[in-house]
Amino acid sequence: MPDFSSCAAHLSATPVRGLSLQTLTWGDSRLPPLVCLHGYLDHAHTFDALAQALSRDFYTLAWSARGHGGSSWASPDGYYHFVEYVADLHHWLAALGLEQVILVGHSMGGMIASLYAGAWPERVRALVNMEGWMAQAVAPDEIPARVRTWSEQLVKPSGFRPLPSVRAAAERLLAGDSQMDEAQALHLAATGTFEREGMFHWRHDPRLRLRSPYPFQPEVAAAYWQDITCPTLLLWGADSPAHPRQVAAYSERLAHFRGAQAQEIPAAGHNLHLHQPQAVATAIRAFLTDL
Repeated sequence: MPDFSSCAAHLSATPVRGLSLQTLTWGDSRLPPLVCLHGYLDHAHTFDALAQALSRDFYTLAWSARGHGGSSWASPDGYYHFVEYVADLHHWLAALGLEQVILVGHSMGGMIASLYAGAWPERVRALVNMEGWMAQAVAPDEIPARVRTWSEQLVKPSGFRPLPSVRAAAERLLAGDSQMDEAQALHLAATGTFEREGMFHWRHDPRLRLRSPYPFQPEVAAAYWQDITCPTLLLWGADSPAHPRQVAAYSERLAHFRGAQAQEIPAAGHNLHLHQPQAVATAIRAFLTDL
């Protein structure tokens, strides 16, 4: 596993739409820019290991999306819909002076990346989507009740339980992902929490735990996916619940990524970039060699 003490990331804060978004960069800014987008309740440091492997060839960047990691929480009248993340991404890239980029997204970040690539195809040189298709579809007749529940819970969302130590936070991460390395869990816990009055708190906005009133709708996502024009690589873990072999709907969704390459990463679950960062980096580098 990588030595996280040697992760030579430059940390900054980028003002975007009234928020401050945590930004990590690795490598030479003269190299082609490669932008990494993390998953739900993750943060920019989830890409530390992968970035170490990619930054020799690419100027590698990662953000913490609104409400995640070291970034600002949305205002009391703001929220965390996918369209907000897509708009944030567009203006974040503009603030960094990046006109055309390679997008690498995991899970929620893969969905954000693919929506952006469909809305702004001229701005995306290539797309790597790591399991960004497993959002649960919700029937339209369920949405009114979800809106009511969401509206009522906004008044006082349930927070994340404080923990007595970084190690306890790491153990919480390991409990949810048995394939994660202990050193990784400790690193992600240390970078994803803050201490207050002797207890450690996750940096995420508690509102992220609320079920969205605008849930995923496959037919809407498909309209974006079908408008993607750049070379696309779809990656999944061999042991992942997002494997297209596991759920027929996932295989149907992937068919909308026209002309995409696809590859399975052995000995990896949903967090394939954490479980096998070198294998994922090798797959990405081989895919991008032909550009």
